[in-house]
Amino acid sequence: MQSIENQNVEESASEIGLRTAKVASYILVSKVISLIMLALSFIVVARILGPKIYGIYVLATATVGIFGAVGNFGIATAINKFSAEYRAKNSNAELNNLLSNGLFMLAAISIVLASLLVLFSVPIAAYVMHSASLAYILRAIALSIIFSMLFGALYGALIGMGKGSHASFMIILQSSGQSIVSIVLAYMGYGALAPILGLVFGMFIGFVTGIILVYGVNRIDMVRPSTKKMKPIMRFSLPIAVSNIFNVIVGNLGPIMLSMFATTLVLGNFGVASKVSYLFDIIIGTIGISLLPTFASSLANKKTKSRTGEFYSYSLYVAFLFVAPLIFIVAFLSKPFSYVAFSGIYTLAPFYILIMSIGVLVGMAGNYAVPLLMSANKVKTVVKYNIIIAIMGIVLMPLLIPTLKGTGLVLLLFIINPVLYDIFFVYEIKKSFNVKINIRKIGKVLAANFISIAFVYPLVILLGGNYIPLIIGAMIIMILLYPPLLAVLKGVEKHDIATIRKVVGEIPVVGSIVSLLLDYSLLFAG
Repeated sequence: MQSIENQNVEESASEIGLRTAKVASYILVSKVISLIMLALSFIVVARILGPKIYGIYVLATATVGIFGAVGNFGIATAINKFSAEYRAKNSNAELNNLLSNGLFMLAAISIVLASLLVLFSVPIAAYVMHSASLAYILRAIALSIIFSMLFGALYGALIGMGKGSHASFMIILQSSGQSIVSIVLAYMGYGALAPILGLVFGMFIGFVTGIILVYGVNRIDMVRPSTKKMKPIMRFSLPIAVSNIFNVIVGNLGPIMLSMFATTLVLGNFGVASKVSYLFDIIIGTIGISLLPTFASSLANKKTKSRTGEFYSYSLYVAFLFVAPLIFIVAFLSKPFSYVAFSGIYTLAPFYILIMSIGVLVGMAGNYAVPLLMSANKVKTVVKYNIIIAIMGIVLMPLLIPTLKGTGLVLLLFIINPVLYDIFFVYEIKKSFNVKINIRKIGKVLAANFISIAFVYPLVILLGGNYIPLIIGAMIIMILLYPPLLAVLKGVEKHDIATIRKVVGEIPVVGSIVSLLLDYSLLFAG
């Protein structure tokens, strides 16, 4: 009986997953390409600037992050969700109104916020960055508020509309522009301004591309903004705005508070570690951004509505299956990875990266629970828990940062916050959707990773400080041992392999690689 139920879960996940995969496959490939470009740019710029100057960049982005979150108002999330619903209903008129009104509101809000940041750049620079002479950096980065908010909304709209190839094209152009400009300006001696102007240019290119794709290629009609049409968007998005503000208070206020108790050198190390999290976003972020429209479509369909919780559970399991090996390697070899990429001048980064890696794994269940709750219009519930988590973070911040400096901030953002997300949001989806996370199967996946990484330890002793051969050797060991161990421990079984193969089959290049690894694992499956 249990076997039949498991197969039904996987069939349900497969049916909905196929729709997600069509979008996620393009996003995944584009994020891999984007990662390569941004990673190379990030490494080059971080090496040129050094931790002290890079710390100034971290402070500037933290400051602009507060302004950006205040202005987001959850409108981009609303566009992502409702685009999927209107597409499912073939309601072009509602889609036209959604995009025109949503983008109009975002443009107006972002321009006001960018103007305020420019107007008060001197006192903010004096207080936050401890030097009024750095006000020019804030004025430059203010432009990113406008373009990044509009870029995010257009990107979410294309995903909600099922235009994964178009959304991926936006990402590639945005990351290409950002990478090229950042590297060129860094070599020209622009200092902390180099990655900032690169970011602004990249977001501008992405925004222009998004406008062309949405209104030109996909022929969405631009309609006159209407206060009446704005109200439904605001009803959904305002609670998210409150949630965003509280989330950002912790996420961006943390580096600002850290600057009061530590040097920009520490901030630079923290910034490097935080950037490494983008590596994990290749899969985690791809699945996450696809889940909101997917869950929304699932809940709108009577045939799949009752199995939405099952789909969440299986999505989480598959995410662990693919993400865990990457996290284990980066965590175990955090020093080699950090020193090879950023050089030995970022001495604190390896320890920060280790903590961050663990936190990413810990917080996956809670992070994937949020889009499920939002797709079910439980926005107020999400806001309530986010406010509680943020308040707890604000209370802990003055206790952790003055005493532990950068380590305290990393523990707060990457360990404590993810644990709180799991506690609150997983509890809520279990109550609302009768979700039953397959702890046993996820445990087997983690066991396969622990055993695989144990075989890397002798390589560490043998190669010592030869970091590049060590990293290559560790990856080969994981590829050779992880798939068969999964099969032997029954972390993946034949019906799992069939389901996953069906879902990832449409992913260009990546799908072929995954299929080969699945075939390899299948050799050892009972």
